[in-house]
Amino acid sequence: MIVVIGSLSLRGSGPGAVVDGLAAGIARECAGTPVQVVGKIGDDPEGDALLVALARAGIGHAAMLRDPVRRTVVVRKPLDEVDVVGDEPTPSTAPVEPAEADGGPVLEAADVRLALQYLADARVIVAVHASTQILGEVTKAASWAEAHVVAVVRPGDATPDGLPGDALVIAAAVDDAEGVASRIGQYAAAVARGDDAVAAYARLTEPETG
Repeated sequence: MIVVIGSLSLRGSGPGAVVDGLAAGIARECAGTPVQVVGKIGDDPEGDALLVALARAGIGHAAMLRDPVRRTVVVRKPLDEVDVVGDEPTPSTAPVEPAEADGGPVLEAADVRLALQYLADARVIVAVHASTQILGEVTKAASWAEAHVVAVVRPGDATPDGLPGDALVIAAAVDDAEGVASRIGQYAAAVARGDDAVAAYARLTEPETG
């Protein structure tokens, strides 16, 4: 199982609403591999819609947390402006981190500790733009579960201290302009299936052709 930790928001409304954010984009790309997201959303109708959208996308949400005070972040964009692949709308990532920009629910280290205790069979843990405290919880859980850690940092940020020696640290902006979410998701899926991490990383960094 893959666990992806990060901020999530809802784009659109009604049956066509989709989950937005870099963490959701990475989880969406873990094709064919069980994946759970860990985040915090409001205890409101928008939060309910976000959970439905996760289920529709095949993304597990057993460890999602609800905040009774702060509301779920909704990215306003008409549905006719959302790209569609097949029958499913594919959101573009919000231009800024949802919780920081709009006062949405904020994931805390204690939340992540609780979630990772529940998701103890993780093979890969991906932490997206996580605080030092959250990365500390990820490192402890990964050590216990013998899971591989992927820390996604903002471009220009220093490499976080205290991560496992084999952790992958990769820079990606919120707007995912280079399609990094797809590559990280594919890498995580490969490692979760048992592929060698070095070989999977080599594929991750291969230049795209065609």
